[in-house]
Amino acid sequence: MLKMLAIFIYLSALLLTSALHLEAEALTQDFYWRDYIPGDMPCDAIEAAPGRYIGQAYENGYMVATIYPHIGVAVIEMGGKKIIRDNVKIFCSYQPQYFYWEKVNFDEPYDNQATNAVRGGHQNNLFILFIGKAFHEGEWKIGKVFDIMHKWKGLWLWDANGKSNNLREFYLLKYNTSINECTNKVF
Repeated sequence: MLKMLAIFIYLSALLLTSALHLEAEALTQDFYWRDYIPGDMPCDAIEAAPGRYIGQAYENGYMVATIYPHIGVAVIEMGGKKIIRDNVKIFCSYQPQYFYWEKVNFDEPYDNQATNAVRGGHQNNLFILFIGKAFHEGEWKIGKVFDIMHKWKGLWLWDANGKSNNLREFYLLKYNTSINECTNKVF
């Protein structure tokens, strides 16, 4: 009987720990990727800049992209400008107030500069990518960001000639962890 009680207590503690862990995970970064279908913008898609949306396209990993809904394409930086028309995802959330853009300068690092940065994908299944944007050559572009400690640190975009550009000063998408309300708890 004592052994069964010990097992029950252990399993109850394990279940409670798992439930608390899941709740914490749900509060970390409340977003998801939906399939992007040109001409059919999801109502919960988050606009990163006027007429520009955060995308994700598969090309040697899930790459951060700029979605141009008026022409129905996504553009990524992968050794230069690459236009993607198929298998594109769009960044969505029912809690857009949780996200904000913070201006950063990776040439002048400071503590916690990349804290709470939103992950946007990975390159070659090796490098975690974050989401950044910059007003570049007369337009807002969204692209991949390598961590500040990485040798390719910064935001990677393309220029008018389709060549790669690495920016160290840009806006980094972050998640506001101080908002801790959850309106749909099930307990």
